[in-house]
Amino acid sequence: RGSGQEYNQDHCPVVEQREAVGHAVRAGYLYCGMADVAALTDNVSYRNANAALWENVVSRKLHLNGGIGAHRKGEAFGANYELPNESAYLETCAAIANALWNQRLFLTCGEAKYIDVLERVIYNGFLSGISMTGDEFFYPNPLASAGGYARSKWFGCSCCPVNVVRFIPQIAQFAYASRGTAAYVNLFVESEATLRLVNGDVKLVQRTAYPWKGTSRLVVSSVPENSRFSLNVRVPGWCVGCPVPSDLYAQANPGTAADFQVRVNGASFAFTPVKGYCVIDRAWQAGDTVEVVMNMPVRRIKAHDAVVDDRGRLAVERGPIVWCAEGIDNDGHARDLVVPADATFEESSVEVCGQLLPMLVTTGMPVRKGISKVMTGAACPVRLIPYFAWCHRGVGTMQTWFPTTAEPLLAAAANLRVELSHTNKSEITSSLFDGQFPAGGKSFDSRQRRCTFWPHKGTAEWVDVSLPFEDEMSGVDVFWFDDEPVGGCRVPASWKIQTRCGENGDWTDVEADYPVVKGDWSRVSFKVPVVAKQVRVAVQLQAGFSGGICELCLR
Repeated sequence: RGSGQEYNQDHCPVVEQREAVGHAVRAGYLYCGMADVAALTDNVSYRNANAALWENVVSRKLHLNGGIGAHRKGEAFGANYELPNESAYLETCAAIANALWNQRLFLTCGEAKYIDVLERVIYNGFLSGISMTGDEFFYPNPLASAGGYARSKWFGCSCCPVNVVRFIPQIAQFAYASRGTAAYVNLFVESEATLRLVNGDVKLVQRTAYPWKGTSRLVVSSVPENSRFSLNVRVPGWCVGCPVPSDLYAQANPGTAADFQVRVNGASFAFTPVKGYCVIDRAWQAGDTVEVVMNMPVRRIKAHDAVVDDRGRLAVERGPIVWCAEGIDNDGHARDLVVPADATFEESSVEVCGQLLPMLVTTGMPVRKGISKVMTGAACPVRLIPYFAWCHRGVGTMQTWFPTTAEPLLAAAANLRVELSHTNKSEITSSLFDGQFPAGGKSFDSRQRRCTFWPHKGTAEWVDVSLPFEDEMSGVDVFWFDDEPVGGCRVPASWKIQTRCGENGDWTDVEADYPVVKGDWSRVSFKVPVVAKQVRVAVQLQAGFSGGICELCLR
């Protein structure tokens, strides 16, 4: 007897369910069973319910990496459009269940949209669940990280590792399919396959550098005596402007039909897609070739406006691959990188676990980097790696959805609690995190927002910043306010950083060299990264002078 709970998917009869709820792994396998029942019995009620559930997932509950199950608690689906990044659970087993479900739906009706979802899972949310060395595993697969994630050799609840071992050999079955006199090419993988058609066996040989390059060459190496059949080559949604089969995610500069080209025996083949396939129906001979050329530029991805966590942010994809930034490639921090919407990229490479992987590097314009909660004026390239390869080079930060301007980061600064030992009544603490500071070697501007300790002079002062959660920091940068010669504020005589974890604990000095720079950033890198919930900038003002801060950045 069921519990009557959404957690167990028995809150109502399955044929009445229209929204994916509860434990995501169990839900995925339940939906697989429903698809099988619908296919074997031609049960319309099961088919309609399954179609509605799939539409709900791909339109409202599918993460960019193909993962499902937003909540750690209950390993469950969230509400519609609840797609967090850093707190996302996205269990590896749930990704596998999602892939198997979409494979079954494809087999039911032969529509390429299901393979689009399957492929997204395979190259991203599933593949991140196993290390490149094949011997360590992720349970959850979030889309951002403050650090602390690492793959494990094993788990007490070992479903994910053994599920990975079971799933990988199945991928070969997903690459091709056949029905009647039709052969289907679903995945672009280096392979040889024999497909059984009603008029005999067809052998296909595929050579490709996919997913890194958008070219694939198919050779019909043997055909039956009655050699007419249709070869259905999938047109990936990501190539023609539809990264997922819904409006949940969209390409900022969409691909078009012209981005997918087919040549048969060297001659261009014009076609109109049928159910997402290029259908080549002809009399074939052994040795005939089909060349597929898919334009594969870097594309920026926008989430539906209802996805609160991704507002003001764009992700990066190239082909079927989702890309991410890791701290190890970006001066130790990645969560707050700002990548403008019109950023351009060039391809480089990086070694991960002894393998050379492609890396995307922003180029052609200055790209501003955020420093933890706020912005600095530093401009340098942002480096991205394939999402599946993250967390192989030590524990560190990671980000997939990037702000295109400073504003989302500055809005996040509103979550900080800031207190000063003293400040002028006309000044507000938010000015410390507004991303504005004097340029061109200046140390002040009459219009510059700042916080000063005026009229205190020669005193010991402080600025306390309370974070919403404990965070690891590698340094602090301060842009001092100095209005010499017209005013009475100067850069300080000295300063230092202190931290503490609890609200009432002792302040601890952070060991570092503390330069005092006028007209530019005073940047401090800690000798050892620190974890804290509260940060204090302790300041000793010059004798006879006050002082202040234009901008404060934690990293």
